[in-house]
Amino acid sequence: MTVIPKRSEGVKRGRGAPRPTGKQVSYSGRVFASGLEARWAILLDLLGINWDYEPCHYQLSPKIWYLPDFYLPELQIWLEVKGKPFFARSDALQKAVYGVAGKEPIPQREYPYGDSKIILFGGEIAIVPDDIVPIHTIVANDGPGKAVTRRVKFSKTDDGMILTPTSEKLLHFDAATVKASDATNEIADHLLAVHRIDGYTPEFIKTAYRAAARVKFTTAGRVDATKIHEEAMLLTRRRAGRPLPPSSWPKNLNRI
Repeated sequence: MTVIPKRSEGVKRGRGAPRPTGKQVSYSGRVFASGLEARWAILLDLLGINWDYEPCHYQLSPKIWYLPDFYLPELQIWLEVKGKPFFARSDALQKAVYGVAGKEPIPQREYPYGDSKIILFGGEIAIVPDDIVPIHTIVANDGPGKAVTRRVKFSKTDDGMILTPTSEKLLHFDAATVKASDATNEIADHLLAVHRIDGYTPEFIKTAYRAAARVKFTTAGRVDATKIHEEAMLLTRRRAGRPLPPSSWPKNLNRI
């Protein structure tokens, strides 16, 4: 018979807040595998884009399982965040191509749960100079068994944030032949480098990139509030990828 000890017998209750270990970082009620993933969560929050972190594993083939980093529900796309040194040693490219063009592609997470056709890649986040537009790269479905890369940017519309293409098709991949070893340094640069084009970027988007790039973390793996820049105070308006009700905002943020 199992004896359940009473609380008065000295059973220590754990805290509800997650605690990072090693190189992990805690932010917004989630523990991220790296500071880069946390910076992307911060960037998404400041752009007003909802996110889910590592919501589900998906089997892409008998031997390949995929745990994408983020799902962006309003955009109905996945986001894979990688540092370039790690990317070249991983099978992230193969999983992305399988994920959008394989026989068992990963699904969208809303009804009717159709096949996901886009995976956005996120690398290092950089401060955006004036008259420069930050550009990222997607791996997208290009027909049965085929995938391509294209450049995209975040844009603001009346209905919210969207991804706007800024290039034609660039690299082409065949899901039947792509291998884990295809994730070379050149492919890493193509997918993850900070690309830029000339053009106008709204101030709030530049602010989001600037804040996410500048955020510091403590040795315990938490956002260092003493070194956070003023614009990043907006982070307290969101938790776990979703907005908080205005009643929960600190009074000194009501004017931001």
